[in-house]
Amino acid sequence: MSASAPSKIVSTDEHAEIDSFDESTSGTSRIATGESKSGKEEANVIRGYKATISNPRVGEEAKEHAREYLEHHGVDQ
Repeated sequence: MSASAPSKIVSTDEHAEIDSFDESTSGTSRIATGESKSGKEEANVIRGYKATISNPRVGEEAKEHAREYLEHHGVDQ
């Protein structure tokens, strides 16, 4: 049995993000541009980015992206 390479999620939208993850689908994710997010979903995304900034195990590049997202959406860090 040969191992296959994991598939990559590609988006042309620089602000696209993974807005849900379901392990039961073998790691596939839904990509959203933020255009159709409900208030509750947006609040969850914001909480996730705030957690990213405070997590010591997250790289500086990811933290910078989180800061930019929050700044772009007018959220205090």
